[in-house]
Amino acid sequence: MASFNPVFRHLTITLLLILITTIGAAAAVQITDEKVSIEVDYNQFTEESQKQIDVNGKVNLANDGTESTQVSIELSNLPTDYQAGEVTATLAAGETKTISFTVKVPHKKGSGESPIGTLTVKDALTKQVLASKTLTQNTKSMLILSELKVEYTDKNGKIQTQQFATEKNAELTLDNSLKPGSEVKMTFDIENLFDRDYDQDDAELVDLELEIEPDDLDLFVDREFDEIYTFDDLDAQKKDSKVITFTIDDEVDPDEFVFEITLSAEDGKNLLHEVKKELTFSVERIRDDVRITTAEITPATAACEQSASVHLIIKNFGTNDQENVGLIIFNQKLGVKENIPDISLPRSSKSGNSYDFTTSFLIPKDLPPGAYPLDVTLLIRKNQDSDRQIIPFKLEKCTLPEPVSAENKAEENEPAKTLDKTVVSAAEKGLGLATGGTAGGDKVGDKASTSSAKTALVVQTVEDPYTNDDIAAALLITGMVIILAFITWMLVLLFRGVEQRTKEEETENEKFNNEEKQKKPEKAVVDQKSDKKSINKNKLAREEP
Repeated sequence: MASFNPVFRHLTITLLLILITTIGAAAAVQITDEKVSIEVDYNQFTEESQKQIDVNGKVNLANDGTESTQVSIELSNLPTDYQAGEVTATLAAGETKTISFTVKVPHKKGSGESPIGTLTVKDALTKQVLASKTLTQNTKSMLILSELKVEYTDKNGKIQTQQFATEKNAELTLDNSLKPGSEVKMTFDIENLFDRDYDQDDAELVDLELEIEPDDLDLFVDREFDEIYTFDDLDAQKKDSKVITFTIDDEVDPDEFVFEITLSAEDGKNLLHEVKKELTFSVERIRDDVRITTAEITPATAACEQSASVHLIIKNFGTNDQENVGLIIFNQKLGVKENIPDISLPRSSKSGNSYDFTTSFLIPKDLPPGAYPLDVTLLIRKNQDSDRQIIPFKLEKCTLPEPVSAENKAEENEPAKTLDKTVVSAAEKGLGLATGGTAGGDKVGDKASTSSAKTALVVQTVEDPYTNDDIAAALLITGMVIILAFITWMLVLLFRGVEQRTKEEETENEKFNNEEKQKKPEKAVVDQKSDKKSINKNKLAREEP
């Protein structure tokens, strides 16, 4: 076997050592980022026909070798319509450097993170791959919850308002504990971040939904809560808001509660834009917490009424038993001065921790119309205010209907008298108007029937109306009855007059005919006498010479 020339063998070993050293030095380049991503904001689409936006990214490289290295950065396996060029850089031995690159990004992804390709670091001379990582696109949601305002009552009964600028904060926490049985009002302000000069169809947000998912339904009254709320479609750079109100159950156990809030919509390319937040708050009870839960007056507005009633319910929400609870109801002009002392209320965790009270009062007759609110005060330990409410009460002018004249009153009573006679007649005939009566009933039954019918009629006739509408309706019905009676009476008179004239004409015709008949015989006798005279005259004329 032929052997290598010593000189050639030495040269070969030297070259191999150089190559190994070079490769070892190049292999020392690393990507120090846990993940490589680009932040995409579609708000940069500012023209209607714009197809791509330039998005800058960066990657941190470290050269752990002992020699300077020139590297190239390539982006591969990108989706359609994505474009990126090659970037080169030189790293000195032991140097860490941030390398920037640019990607042309189209409007093709919804909000959130999604992989779009691979970032590869190569040796610029040998094209050997030194390091690589997945390239991620983090797309900003074009639908944002710009502000969340929460109005609530804290455990001490003070009204609190807290506002959150939620665009950067995902976890939100109320500063104060909430009071059981109190109301919470949340106002959600949303906004479409697309530029108004971008394509209108692509920039519109539709199917907007707000989902609020509580971790415990025991927080709510009746364990019910509407979790889905909708908005109208939202054009580019437009805003909208939604107010959601709920009441904390007064029986809820003190605890911490979490609302998971999700706001979502689709843009004109059917891409989802979504925002997620968490709202955390706690509910806490205090030692002394007695409240008025119901305070109402009937009627709330009075006119001609002579009295009104007040209904109150008080309840112990605290952790202490209350032995000396006082209740005061006051309005000097109405003459209301109620004082109920020493009411006992067990703590909230026990039964019978509420007190129901109702009272009535007379309304002074000479009191002018106006507002007369009732002041209700609740005391604990006989002198310490616990709760107070004002019950509105309004007094209006009493307007009575105009008195009915004697003439109209008589006409109004006429139908009642007719009805009374009809009922009595029916009772006398045994039509079953009285209890126990039969068609052939005895006199006692007939009397009972008649008495019952008259009694029923009297109840129906003299019953007083309760409202002005009833009086107006009664006057209207009475007027119609009078008009119908008058029309009937006129028709009867008309028919009687026609019948009378017809009879008179018949009588006159008959009399005339009888007179004619009497005249005809007399005329015949006269004619006969006249003929005889004429004959005698003719005879005498002939007898004369």
